Amino acid sequence: MGATCSSGGTKTLAVNLSYTELEYPQKILMVGPSGAGKTHLLYSWKLGSQNVVEPVRTSDFNVEQIRATSGHSFMVFDLSGSPSFRVRRRQFYQGTEGIVFVVDSTCMGTKEMDDARQDLVSVLHDRDLVHTPLLIIGNKQDLSGALPLEDLEAALGLKAALTTKRVWKMIEVCALSEESVHMALDALVQLVGASELATTRTTLSTATTELDNPKQEVATTKSDLVRIDVPKAWTN
Repeated sequence: MGATCSSGGTKTLAVNLSYTELEYPQKILMVGPSGAGKTHLLYSWKLGSQNVVEPVRTSDFNVEQIRATSGHSFMVFDLSGSPSFRVRRRQFYQGTEGIVFVVDSTCMGTKEMDDARQDLVSVLHDRDLVHTPLLIIGNKQDLSGALPLEDLEAALGLKAALTTKRVWKMIEVCALSEESVHMALDALVQLVGASELATTRTTLSTATTELDNPKQEVATTKSDLVRIDVPKAWTN
């Protein structure tokens, strides 16, 4: 960015708007019961699992931009699982391109698992999320009593909950393991990329590119110089 000065009573700011291809991170919701390990997983993706201290319990939400090794970029909204915040979650749903549902794998037969099942149904049946790709993470697999995937699927009533067409996957994760954390992020990349929402996104992106690059006889460039006259006093 640069600026040039005129000799009059105003200064002309020459703003260079040259830019490279813009990135549009895909919006991801991370939901599930309180204490399942959502925030720990989020910051393991952000910082690496060895660099995360035990986070405090989330009262509302956290949001971070995450980049996978594949180059894919996600804007992840980690929403609190507390009952008091769930009534306000829908404000985050619109525009979501992927759901990460995190559950504590050691909660078999407990009130927490019943709560997780009801919460999953509530999320999947919402009108803004009916076809959104779903990654279910059975977290805390390093602890004794952790359910294997088949038992966890049954405990969550997953077959009954999946009433609409969507791509989905369930995986086991230990958020303390760097390898496990990367595996979960890679699974999210694959799911979001395989969905119909991704196809629509690609189509829109192609259409936008065509608009940005009209026929050859029209001279265009992505580097423009914009001159803005502002009062000289503003720049003193």
